[in-house]
Amino acid sequence: MSEFSVVAKSKKIKPYAHIPLEVIQSRAVATLQGKAFLVLVRVAANYRNDLNGMLTASAHDHKGIVSSRTLYQSALPQLINRGLLVRTMQGKKNLPARYALGWLPIGKTAAEWLNKRHIEAIVDTDRWRTWGPLTLLTRATPNLTLLRGGQSA
Repeated sequence: MSEFSVVAKSKKIKPYAHIPLEVIQSRAVATLQGKAFLVLVRVAANYRNDLNGMLTASAHDHKGIVSSRTLYQSALPQLINRGLLVRTMQGKKNLPARYALGWLPIGKTAAEWLNKRHIEAIVDTDRWRTWGPLTLLTRATPNLTLLRGGQSA
């Protein structure tokens, strides 16, 4: 029997990260620093059907691969800034913050759950596509005077 044969129904399907190739090849992902990509993979591996918007992202939830609290604290702002993750609910004392994958719409179940808590979650599913790093002016850059229309003097 081939190793690629049909799996028996009794076996449990292991989680996998639902990240399209287009997202992986984007500038937003390619320029992630540190282990932020691992955090994204762990959060995406928790995605199920219509639960986008109820995903959690904490070291406690993802023990094993990424377990450092400081790693999550440095990775989450990067992922949110690039539109790869969207915070749908701020965390509270005994309730973790909730997130949505930035390339998918909010799921129906997640939207109902958030609406019960009077939270309106809207995801701009194209933000990761248009993300670009800020161009910083350095001391070597000559002083520029911008005129109307974006022309320099």
